[in-house]
Amino acid sequence: MDAKFKSSIYGIIAAISYGTNPLGALSLYEARINTKSVLFYRFLLAVFFSVG
Repeated sequence: MDAKFKSSIYGIIAAISYGTNPLGALSLYEARINTKSVLFYRFLLAVFFSVG
């Protein structure tokens, strides 16, 4: 798999993840989880994914 194709796939996955991010947050807000906790765990997961 060449680098251009691989980077395109990663870009598509990132765009889909970014676009569907509010859907997960809405369900967490309905479960009475506050905004600061949602942001903390979102960024914590981003750190784990970016390190790997």
